[in-house]
Amino acid sequence: MVAVTVAAEATTTLRVARSSRQRLPPPRPRAKEAATLDIVTGGRFEFGSCGWMSTDYVQSGIPLDKPSVRVARLAESLAIIRAMWRDGSATFSGVHYSVTDAAGTPVPVTPGGPPIVIGGGSRRVLTLAGQYADIASIVPSLDAGYIGPEVAAEAVIEKYTDRVGGSVRRRGRAGDIELQCWTAAVQGSPKGRGRRLVGALFSLTPEQLGATPWR
Repeated sequence: MVAVTVAAEATTTLRVARSSRQRLPPPRPRAKEAATLDIVTGGRFEFGSCGWMSTDYVQSGIPLDKPSVRVARLAESLAIIRAMWRDGSATFSGVHYSVTDAAGTPVPVTPGGPPIVIGGGSRRVLTLAGQYADIASIVPSLDAGYIGPEVAAEAVIEKYTDRVGGSVRRRGRAGDIELQCWTAAVQGSPKGRGRRLVGALFSLTPEQLGATPWR
């Protein structure tokens, strides 16, 4: 939070973002913290949640649940956070989280709350992005819990087509969602000497997406 605030204070147009692990903290304080950052940045904050890299959990001493549990937890937290920002309070009872009249204060300066960024390569996560996200980050499959050369095999046009068309767009909000696409390739000799993984992240507006060959 400190780094995001400092970055926002040092700039006037730069958008800033922060991701937090799904299990820490729970959705209510996360919603309040994100609303505060939205206020102090003048609406330049983007809110994301992370939870796929196994080393993050190991280094933090947090149990790494199976993907289905992490996605279910994310879905419940987003329902609570969205309601607090949009409706002013949230009452929710789920498997992982329950809140009663959770006040949506402070009130974000961005109507409905800061943009939500959801990224992933699985159908479950991207379907969730189609439901809740303002920005969907399309990435290769990260089921292994780390980034290695095998990720490059998932970073092909055909698989991105399936991820966008089969998941994000299925919710009927494609025109309202900005897409970010992260792709990767392996550079080095065929025998593996000097091999390294390189990646690139780029964003597409709906208009730009219409001009791409993999729509």
